[in-house]
Amino acid sequence: GRPSVPQLPLGAKAEDRPTRAAVYDGLTAVSMTVNGSSPNLFREENIVDQSQDLSRDDVDDGDPLQGLLRTLRTADGLRVADLKTIMESAREICGGADPALISMELLRVHEILETVAVWDQRVAAAPRVLNAGASRPRKAEVWMDALAETIEELVAAWGSLAEIEERSRKGVMGLNGAFEPSVNLNLVQRAQSVAPTLDALFDRMLEEIEAFAAQAHAETPYDFYLICRRVERLLTNPDARNALLSMDIPVQELSRRVKRHGTAHDPSSSSGQPQVVPGHFWKAVTKGDVKTVEYFCSSGVATASSLDSNGHSAFWDALAFQQSAVADVLLRYFPPGSPGAVDLAEVHHTRQDTLLHLLCYFDHFDATVAKVMRCVFDSTPAHLLVRLNHRQQSFLFIAAAKLNFWVLSLVLKQCPPEVVQQLFFSADATGHTCCSIMSHSPAAAEAVTRARVHVAPAPREPERVPRHMMFPLDTGARPPFSDVCFRLERGAVVFAHGVLLGAVSEVLRQAIAQAEVAEDAWVVRVHPTITHASSLRYALALVYGQPVRCPFPGQAEHIWELLLLAALYCLPQPVIDFAGDLFQPFMADNVDLCCLLLSFAGEGVAFPMRLRQAAADTVLRSSGSAVPAARKIAALPAAVEAMEALVFPP
Repeated sequence: GRPSVPQLPLGAKAEDRPTRAAVYDGLTAVSMTVNGSSPNLFREENIVDQSQDLSRDDVDDGDPLQGLLRTLRTADGLRVADLKTIMESAREICGGADPALISMELLRVHEILETVAVWDQRVAAAPRVLNAGASRPRKAEVWMDALAETIEELVAAWGSLAEIEERSRKGVMGLNGAFEPSVNLNLVQRAQSVAPTLDALFDRMLEEIEAFAAQAHAETPYDFYLICRRVERLLTNPDARNALLSMDIPVQELSRRVKRHGTAHDPSSSSGQPQVVPGHFWKAVTKGDVKTVEYFCSSGVATASSLDSNGHSAFWDALAFQQSAVADVLLRYFPPGSPGAVDLAEVHHTRQDTLLHLLCYFDHFDATVAKVMRCVFDSTPAHLLVRLNHRQQSFLFIAAAKLNFWVLSLVLKQCPPEVVQQLFFSADATGHTCCSIMSHSPAAAEAVTRARVHVAPAPREPERVPRHMMFPLDTGARPPFSDVCFRLERGAVVFAHGVLLGAVSEVLRQAIAQAEVAEDAWVVRVHPTITHASSLRYALALVYGQPVRCPFPGQAEHIWELLLLAALYCLPQPVIDFAGDLFQPFMADNVDLCCLLLSFAGEGVAFPMRLRQAAADTVLRSSGSAVPAARKIAALPAAVEAMEALVFPP
């Protein structure tokens, strides 16, 4: 029936455009369809501003679309068919382009039509859901869930329709100043047509509920109670209740029936008697059904401390079955210290494992497990942190065996030194400690073997400096023109040239700039750990580029000071590498120096990673050494960090 509007094909020339008269003639029928008024609505004088005395041929080619928009703004009570006609006409005027991309008003029409289409789809699908239960045998609770979902979808779609009419009635202005079209969605007729379907859905739902209630017993699937609560929440929701009332649904009677039959045998509705947590809850905990666990927690049926038939809590079962999401839900509803919270002192009856043991057993230690671990760890008293299982192992043994560096670092950052010492250095029933287990793990051992294969850099021809600036390594005399004095803790002094040192090391340049002037030189105080002037003189000789042999071969303490000076003052990398090559042979059996290296590394001294990893391996393997425990504890953070970089290279 509707006359077609002349359309300009894509790529057509300007002379092929339809005349304005032809376009207006084609739109005449559209105006009659839109509001039943006279065909004069789309006449040129109604589209073009009367203040502009323009002829038909002078009017811009976009005016037909403007006429549609004016109709959309001024017409009252547009029906769905009218909106479809406007969109089709606009699409023809736009040459097949999507009108919703051109105008905010047409975009709003498109949204309204989409909402109506969703409603029609929901209404059409409802009878199929009703017939599905009779045509295909299935579990009753599954069908009840489908019925409840269909009702919820119908109510939501109705709410969207009602919102459209409400905005239309109030004349709400949309985005970017777009007007809300005045529409008439015939909600009364739609309510009358869908009411029998909704009645049938509720009737079938209540029939199933009453059938379950009549034979309710301990084995009744808890899905039945979940669905009852679901329908009850729908009937008590203000928006849903108003929507159902507008469709003449007897909400009060339905609420009464659902509440009477749905909660008569619901464990959560008992009072004065101990609540028996149904098996469906334990199945949800062990299978990771977070939604069901949340329902039980919110309804008060179960808590994190609810016990199963074996005497374990729900939180314990979640950890034992490695369901971190369920454990997170239980902690969120029942944080430590609240009623129903988990008992942090809970242990396994035979293995004596704690909750922290279970958390370290997780195969996939992701962010959720770490979140649960942190919550439990922060709430656990110190005496429970060091609790041992039947193998005389704390939870940290499992973390060390699995190379869980996140847990190891957490303990080092949060625990006091005495707890760290007990966790890391106490032996289990086999004589192993956490440190030795970590270093002897296959992954760590393989990584350490790879790291020990080190090729020293090829020697580089040193750059010569002027003879008058050569460093007097042997005599220890003051070089000519020297202006920097390094003063050691014991009073020894070593002179050098500030211009050269500042050019090779930014750290030395800043130290010289901040030094005090004495004896015609800037006095730089050396770190108190450096006690031998020969180590400092040799380090400076290497900076000067003098090809001299090590004056103290085989003396580990002097070579350690050489390495420390090179790292402390950020000397050129060849000097650091050379000092590291001299020091590495002493690291395998010198635990004390390795602890010192790791302690300085923990303070930010940039030793080569290969040295830190070798030192970490030595310290972790030296459980029986005579090194003071405090020094070992100070070295542990850098040791764990180095082992992590060794096993999991960045």
